[in-house]
Amino acid sequence: VEDNKDPNYGATRGALIGYSAVGANIRDCVNYGDVTISMDNHSTGTAYFGTVSARFASSAETIGCGIYNCKNYGDFTINISNSNSVNSYVGAVTGSSNSYTVTEGCENYGNLTYNSGNSAAAVVMAGVTGYSAGQIKNCINEGNITFNSTSQIKGTVVAGIAAYQNGPISGCTNKGEIYMTGGKFGGRNTIGSIDAGTNSTSSPAPNFAGIVALGYNSKGSPFSIDDCINYGKISYYWTENDGSGTSGITQLAGVICAPCGPVSNCHNYGDIEYLSSYLSEQRNCLSYVGGVVASDYYAKSQSSATITNCTNEGNITLEINTGTSNNAAGGIVGWPGKESACTNVTKNCVNKGNLTFSGNGKIRLGGIQGGSGAIEDCVNEGHITVNTSNASSVYGGLAGFHSGGYALRNSTNTGNVVSNVKVTGVGGMAGNLGNAKHLDGVLVNNTIKCTVKATADTCGVGMVAGHFNGKTNAIYLGSEEAPIKVAGTLQIGDVATTVDASNVNDPAVLGGNCTNYLGTMHIYNCVLAQ
Repeated sequence: VEDNKDPNYGATRGALIGYSAVGANIRDCVNYGDVTISMDNHSTGTAYFGTVSARFASSAETIGCGIYNCKNYGDFTINISNSNSVNSYVGAVTGSSNSYTVTEGCENYGNLTYNSGNSAAAVVMAGVTGYSAGQIKNCINEGNITFNSTSQIKGTVVAGIAAYQNGPISGCTNKGEIYMTGGKFGGRNTIGSIDAGTNSTSSPAPNFAGIVALGYNSKGSPFSIDDCINYGKISYYWTENDGSGTSGITQLAGVICAPCGPVSNCHNYGDIEYLSSYLSEQRNCLSYVGGVVASDYYAKSQSSATITNCTNEGNITLEINTGTSNNAAGGIVGWPGKESACTNVTKNCVNKGNLTFSGNGKIRLGGIQGGSGAIEDCVNEGHITVNTSNASSVYGGLAGFHSGGYALRNSTNTGNVVSNVKVTGVGGMAGNLGNAKHLDGVLVNNTIKCTVKATADTCGVGMVAGHFNGKTNAIYLGSEEAPIKVAGTLQIGDVATTVDASNVNDPAVLGGNCTNYLGTMHIYNCVLAQ
């Protein structure tokens, strides 16, 4: 299919159906043919591209309409030399479906490829549906998804099942690999309802995920994601940079980048790679990466993504050179939510994936979560290895940075935390504890059994906590009723100390080897782990 070359031409192109009217149902349709769409320019008129259907229309009066049990086996390739100002919605089954449309039992087995010369507009692309404003259930993608840009990429979101999901999604599986290579980061763009957020979250930057890139709340149908699995590897590569200082939050996640709602019973087995081949001068381009969830950044409250019963087994490899503020990465979630008055909880989650970091970007990185938020009943088995890093970075077996008085309890870390360069904090439980009250009963009943290793010039190193932001607020680490259980080895430079009964409550072993941070406000109740 060769599309119209007119740059003012808006496109709705599907191999079987271009545009379906209000009240329609599409059932049991199959496409076997390869589809190629080519355009020199795309500058006016939103584009919708699909195989079974490009654009599906529905409304409140036609609740129950949808696309059911449809399949695509053909490869789907889109070539657009220049996309200036209007979004493209691309799905290997359906490009876009309006409010109240159900997408159920749909499957894609064809490879989906988008080749762009210069992408100034957003591309919303996924293995099943690009944009969905209704429920998605029991869908599968096995096709590989590739986005290539020889110049800039701006506001592009890509996922295995749905790139933008405005409503609940459940029972979906992605087995396809997701690959992006782009020239430079071109900034943010308006996608769906995300522009209705606060000023700081007005529009999304590039987001790539195994199941859903961006989630939001539909009319009368709040977003949630349950019982979804990703097996596909996610690879994200920058090739150049012009130091323009463009702002935005780039995100990668095994399951969902931005949920704006609860995440439950979801699992990631795919590796995640974020690699940049340049040293960036951009000041405000940050990255959030998670084995399951990237962040709750795009939710209006930034406090809606409770994560329960989720696992990650994919390895996470990061080379981040952008941003002077805090990037964040975690085996389960990168940035859980805002650091004050956050109600999010990461509970009953397990990370088995290793996390490896290099680059000059400042980062908070943890086995469960990077940024601050409550952690309960979680387990990290993944090893953390830091090869190069900004000196202000912090790394922890459970949490990179933990503050706000939030709970961190009943959790276990057995993954080693090894930093081969000077950083601010390295800890078996948390890399850094913020200067906020953590009262008795908050940081309790955790088990730390690992090796913590740091360079001799790293100031904050400990089996429990690495660095403390201050000593003016009480921080109780364990209690008499629920002590923190500790075992393993602390190595600072060439000096290694094995934790035993004689030093299990020694602050120099448990947290903060800088004497100015060993204040009386930091109270340890620890016992030797068996």
